[in-house]
Amino acid sequence: MVYPGRVLTVAGAVIVLLLWKVVPIFATLFAGLGVELPLPTRLVIAMSNFIGSYFGLLILVGIVAASSL
Repeated sequence: MVYPGRVLTVAGAVIVLLLWKVVPIFATLFAGLGVELPLPTRLVIAMSNFIGSYFGLLILVGIVAASSL
């Protein structure tokens, strides 16, 4: 059970990193287009904004800390 746990941890870390660093670059690109984005794209950008805020980052750290107990 250690291996699946580590794989999920790394996958989660990669997703958080992408939402934190990569998606905001695309969000500014999409904002410059001036068109309405599809709902899934708006949801990903909203998750990125949440993770980019300090409150979202604190929640993620809390979840990681609680899961390591």
